[in-house]
Amino acid sequence: MIKITDKYIKIDSKNNTLLLQQYLNKLELLYYGKKIRDLDDYGFLGIENRDVTINCSNDDYMPMCTILSSTADGNNRESFVKFNYKNIYSNRFVFVSAEMVEGFSSPLPTARKKGETVKITSKDLVSGATLNQYYTVFDDSDVIATHSEFVNTSDSVIYVNKLSSLQLDFVGNKADVVSFDGTWGYERYRHETALTAGRFEIDAKLGISSANHNPFFMAKLGDKVIGFNLVWSGNHKEVVEISPYDRVRIITGMNDHLFNYKLEVGETLVAPEAIFVCEKAEDELTLQMHKFSLNHIVNPDFAYKPRPALINNWEGTYFNFTG
Repeated sequence: MIKITDKYIKIDSKNNTLLLQQYLNKLELLYYGKKIRDLDDYGFLGIENRDVTINCSNDDYMPMCTILSSTADGNNRESFVKFNYKNIYSNRFVFVSAEMVEGFSSPLPTARKKGETVKITSKDLVSGATLNQYYTVFDDSDVIATHSEFVNTSDSVIYVNKLSSLQLDFVGNKADVVSFDGTWGYERYRHETALTAGRFEIDAKLGISSANHNPFFMAKLGDKVIGFNLVWSGNHKEVVEISPYDRVRIITGMNDHLFNYKLEVGETLVAPEAIFVCEKAEDELTLQMHKFSLNHIVNPDFAYKPRPALINNWEGTYFNFTG
């Protein structure tokens, strides 16, 4: 269930809560974890983010945890979106509105059987461009789905150089990142990296997700583990970054390698859908992801039925067979 008030956006899955607050013309990520009850005031959460003059400097002026980072807005970390407007690469996105929507469509693959969806709209003070972020919950899962769309509501052509699907910021100074990498015949090998400073990056530039680097990864943050994936099989990039001011930023979406998408005035660019879920342990998280894939990703004609057999003759006689 999703609740929108004058100050808060509370996104509840079956057992988890993602809580956002309107603060300083932005959306502050107050909390993500096990479900919390409805309150009129959540001021006791996110205290570390209250005063942006504390624990910051000119090289990272905005330590506030958020879901949408601007470029050159005192931001020394990975940006959610990058674009060229009249040879200006800076942007200043501010929160505009949040509203419940039904029946939204995307030209890209998305999860099925969606529940409630909130559309969050932000505006760039430099160009006038609009960025919409959609968050969807599901009646039978703790997985949350999200994607973004960049709308050229400026007065000029814009070249988009990066558009992410998801950003989550947290207070913290370390993260253990679990990725799944490999090669042909050696796919999906688990690697765990302890990150205490700088950034960890996964990316694919082959036009497909490939066996090299899977877009699914997990981030262990204290007593919880958060899993991420993309409903997308093209180029992708995932970043987990820790700033010197005890902030963890996680961003996933399309790869911005050689990305330069021309948008005429009035045109829209849609990013792939990302899914994420929070649990106490890896086993619980993977079960959640598996069940979600069966119920919301896999073709329902095959999800809980025996699948057709595929005979792979490659290693036997290569292509020397007649059927």
